[in-house]
Amino acid sequence: MTSIRTLLNIELTKLLRRPMTWILSVILIGFTAFIYVSLAIALLAPESANFDKVSLEKEILLPDGVYFGASLAGSFVSILIIILAAGSFGSEFSWGTVRTNLLMGATRMRFLTAKVVALEIIAFVWLLIANILGLAGEIVTAAVTNHAIPTDYLTSASFASDMGIILFRSIVVITVWTLIATAVTVISGSLAAGLGVTLAVSLLGSSIAGLIAQIGDVGRWVARIIPNRALDAIISLDSTDPPRYLATDWAWIIASIVGWSLIFAVLAVRRFQRMNIVGGS
Repeated sequence: MTSIRTLLNIELTKLLRRPMTWILSVILIGFTAFIYVSLAIALLAPESANFDKVSLEKEILLPDGVYFGASLAGSFVSILIIILAAGSFGSEFSWGTVRTNLLMGATRMRFLTAKVVALEIIAFVWLLIANILGLAGEIVTAAVTNHAIPTDYLTSASFASDMGIILFRSIVVITVWTLIATAVTVISGSLAAGLGVTLAVSLLGSSIAGLIAQIGDVGRWVARIIPNRALDAIISLDSTDPPRYLATDWAWIIASIVGWSLIFAVLAVRRFQRMNIVGGS
């Protein structure tokens, strides 16, 4: 029986050899650079420009800018990992490589686990790259706009602690979207369905939940069923003035994240175990 470590190495190799992985990496780097170049240009605009430059400076420059960069990184990596997860699982079915892996002696559970863990590793690397680029962008922006760079904060234990917590929150959100994209793609057996449905939920779910919440108390409780609501609550903590959640708030946030993760994981596993992949039917 093929070990989980061997399968993980195989899946990482497959992901690193996929052009899609490198194309998405270039997009991540290019998008982040474009955002900070645009912001630097905006801050260099004349004082008569029609926007609140002081608020913009506070939002994007360190130390407060660390939250802006983290939010930008987490949101964009979530979208990229949805694309990569759907593409990775979808191509297994269209190319027939999943049959080769199973014939090697890999159990279906180990195969799924290895693919998801490999995706999480790629996502974490992307997250680190995006946050490092964000910090670099904030430092360069401060330099070109003649603002002080808080070196004391960047070398403090507080900064390391803040970044650790931010990365943890981001990877929790990314993991949920990875599981959703995986489940939808495996259940449908289609890259297009996995990509389309998960991106639609990711991009529109928050707006739909917000509209439902406007109905009243019942609407607010119903809106909490939508996974975006709990994920947005986690992301909201990455700010200079984070919301203060009560024990009841944490109860539904954790219940939603854990519940949806388990639901999608179970659905993907059950569907994959019932597929007659080796027989080709």
